[in-house]
Amino acid sequence: MLPASNRSVWGATRDRDVRELSPAQAEEASDIILEMPKRDWKELIENVGANGFADAQHTLNTLVYPGRLKLRYRDANGMDKFYLYNQSFQYFINAAARLKTTFE
Repeated sequence: MLPASNRSVWGATRDRDVRELSPAQAEEASDIILEMPKRDWKELIENVGANGFADAQHTLNTLVYPGRLKLRYRDANGMDKFYLYNQSFQYFINAAARLKTTFE
């Protein structure tokens, strides 16, 4: 179940431990946070699930420019990391879309 804020925050550590984080933990631990309304995440996951990958209108890079996907970062290095690791983030979303997903 998603927190009351309707966002789920996940973090990965160097030892590959992945777990849900509280918003305060995410702020402290993250170089960059990707934020979108729940309906847009749902649309992205459904699009990737239907196609096997994000179509041209649903890549993370494409979603940043009209402002649907908001990037939050503490400094310029955080912003740079989005573009440096963008394809890895996209691969993660593409792989996650293969999991059975339900939306409440």
